[in-house]
This record gives sequence, C-alpha cells and structure tokens, in this order.
Amino acid sequence: MTDRAKRKSDAKIHTRSLLRSAPLGLSLAELRRDYVDYIGTHLPSRDLGYNNDEEFL
Repeated sequence: MTDRAKRKSDAKIHTRSLLRSAPLGLSLAELRRDYVDYIGTHLPSRDLGYNNDEEFL
C-alpha cells in the first residue's frame, strides 16, 4: 500500500468514526472542527487529490 493510499484509508476511517459518533449527524463545519480536535490535523482532502472537502466526502 502506498503512503497516499494509507493516508486516504486512515482519513476515511477517522471520518467514519467521527460521523458514527454523532447520531444526529454533523455539518461539514462540525466535521472539520471535530477532525482537528480528535485527530489533530485538518481533513487531508487536497493532499489526497480532491479539490475540496465535499469532494472527498
């Protein structure tokens, strides 16, 4: 698995975990905030080749 594929897989796992922990769902702003709070970095959408966070999701 390449480094980029590993980072994409990790980002998906983290995102799913955050979304599952919020039974009422999260807005994109809330997801971005929670990702930074719990994972410690911003969503890596652009690093993974996406134009924006919505495209990644």
